[in-house]
Amino acid sequence: MRPSRFRPARSSSAPVTPGSHLEGRRRGWDRADVDEVRLTWDGLIDGASAPNGAYSWQVTLTPTNGIGFPGYANGSLKVVRKANPHDYTDNGSPDLLARDTAGVLWTYLSKGDGTFGTRTKVGPGWGIYNKLAAGSDLTGDGRDDLVATDASGLLWLYKGAGSAMAPYAARVKVGSGWGVYNQLTAVGNIAGGVAGDLLARDTAGVLWLYLGKGDGTFAARTRIGTGWGGYSQLVGVGDADNDGRSDLVAYGSAGTHVFLGTGAWATPFTKTATSLYAGEGTKFTSVS
Repeated sequence: MRPSRFRPARSSSAPVTPGSHLEGRRRGWDRADVDEVRLTWDGLIDGASAPNGAYSWQVTLTPTNGIGFPGYANGSLKVVRKANPHDYTDNGSPDLLARDTAGVLWTYLSKGDGTFGTRTKVGPGWGIYNKLAAGSDLTGDGRDDLVATDASGLLWLYKGAGSAMAPYAARVKVGSGWGVYNQLTAVGNIAGGVAGDLLARDTAGVLWLYLGKGDGTFAARTRIGTGWGGYSQLVGVGDADNDGRSDLVAYGSAGTHVFLGTGAWATPFTKTATSLYAGEGTKFTSVS
């Protein structure tokens, strides 16, 4: 935009809809003869990364000297961010789930800068589950889902809805006999299949892989290996080495190791040493 009747103001705002108010800012000028407006946006809405989707924008420029008429411009844009594990609002930034001692589940939405917004209450009643695992897209719709096991060993699927206020659809029973496992971990899509996958460790320390079929169910389990009982925490951390494959961090009395994804379902990980939590293998009760 090149206004011909006035010198643009040094700052302007651009409301971007739908639904939320978005502030876009442009940089000011140090020279009086500059007459080109450059509008930039940091990709945030109310301090958090904007969800994927179409947006419209409008900017008004007012002369600083009060001479002439305001200038107007508008347009549209589309936000497209790569899906990430633990992203419950479809904005490309991993979020956090937390369950308190009263069984209430909360979401902490990521701002995209390593911090989180004010927690949002998902709902009560989650204390009936002894294990929760979230972060894998088990239904192939681009949104991360959650699975939970109850005291009877039933496995329940909560399909991701992409909403911060109501992040999950009603639960659906997808299996039984899951009481033999003492840990479940959602690791994303580690085998390059149609959907995300699930890891389960049994009481003998054997780790099993359940490949997602894309409808919330799983193929027959595959044995990864023994000796996993020395880890108190198995955490799907997304792509830790930027090779496009999901990775795993294991922590406990056996030490801390990063298991890098190989992309092969038969041998999904390569064990790698790390300085993370060095000498602190039993200090923490929860790592996520």
